[in-house]
Amino acid sequence: YLPPPAATPSGGPAKAPAPPPTPAAGWSSEPFDLTALGAANGTLSVALRAVTYHGLEVSRGDIQASLAGRVLKVAATRLALAQGTIDATATLDATQRAARLDAHTVVAGVQARPLLKALANSDRLGGTIAFENTVKGSGRTQKELVSSLAGAGMLRITNGAIYGINIAQTLRKAGTLGFGSSQAEKTDFAELGGTYTIRAGVIDNRDMKMLAPLFRITGAGTVPLPARTVDYAVEAKLVPTIQGQGGTDAMAGVPIPIRVTGPWSHIAYQIDWAGVFRGIAADPARLKALPGDLGKAAQGFGVTLPSAGGAAGTALPSVPSLPIPKSLFGK
Repeated sequence: YLPPPAATPSGGPAKAPAPPPTPAAGWSSEPFDLTALGAANGTLSVALRAVTYHGLEVSRGDIQASLAGRVLKVAATRLALAQGTIDATATLDATQRAARLDAHTVVAGVQARPLLKALANSDRLGGTIAFENTVKGSGRTQKELVSSLAGAGMLRITNGAIYGINIAQTLRKAGTLGFGSSQAEKTDFAELGGTYTIRAGVIDNRDMKMLAPLFRITGAGTVPLPARTVDYAVEAKLVPTIQGQGGTDAMAGVPIPIRVTGPWSHIAYQIDWAGVFRGIAADPARLKALPGDLGKAAQGFGVTLPSAGGAAGTALPSVPSLPIPKSLFGK
């Protein structure tokens, strides 16, 4: 049902479609118009067989819907796509002034990369997804509904990879976490995920973890949906490289704090490299093993290490926030 890409007059590749218009800031305060839910009663049954959307194939699945007395119920059962399944149910009750929403979703065994490529035009993240979410809310407008959301859920991605960046290598260079264009650069991980709760539209996670061969990452923070912002604290710890096993790695085991903040339109992260180097300066064994290039990097962050002829704990400049590339998640 989707039209094929239009060819150019010369027969060359079609031009990329124009970007969609930028949505208005914030959630809408316009009242929902749910009068259509009171215009009919009935049921709907749809069987999906080999449905393809942007290269993503749904090989099977069933959708059941019923509408009675201004209450709409929808259930999608075992949608098979990207080597896994999705089950979801949702109820929209429009019998009161404020519409009430109750939804539950379970994702099992779905491969992240083809799913994100089809839905978000991004292939930065791969792995097997396990996801479960339950959410309820009510409101007369989009803003009221989002502000009332409550629920809980979990997300776990196993045997995955982040493409376009080698996190362990980047952190060892005391650089930024910018993404490159090369798919050869990637970060393999065994597990990424955690659990969360939702209260008054605020997603709260306290147990995020990422387990990889060369580093460990933990995190906690909030994503306030009404305000469309992020406030998240991440801590990374490197382990010795495979080549360096049996030796000393000055960066191994040192907590590297990363702060992720800002509005959704301009999320930024800040790495406290000055604090990292102050910790190294206080440990003679780590200081002795610190490569020369990292010693110079420390000076760039306002810390003169003892081995460089100065003393640790000098005045530190502020560290600028850096934007997270949107290419990680697509639109």
